Amino acid sequence: MGLVSGLSATQALSRVSSAGIGGSACIDVLHDAADLKARYLPIPREMNDGLTAVATLVGKAGGRSPEYLGVAEGKLHYTLPENPGGPSVRSMFERAVGRRFPGLPLVEVVPRAVLDA
Repeated sequence: MGLVSGLSATQALSRVSSAGIGGSACIDVLHDAADLKARYLPIPREMNDGLTAVATLVGKAGGRSPEYLGVAEGKLHYTLPENPGGPSVRSMFERAVGRRFPGLPLVEVVPRAVLDA
């Protein structure tokens, strides 16, 4: 993400919009590396109701609600807390978002190494 993945242990630079992939301009954000949400643009208002409905659905299915971090380069970034549902909850979440926002790319931000078979 972005041209520079990190400037130092405390400061980072993230690209949140890119004219090369359909954005109106290239927008880079210099932020505190520990502030995860500062890396993203706010979620557009017109998406709030749909994303709230998805979070409610996931919660009712026994998972913990996702945290929506924001949008960067046209992709919705989120975290899905560890839960007993594991991959099935994540799959349900991704399908529910896809039904409400077809074609919206999703990026799960995880604090652990991911091995996808």
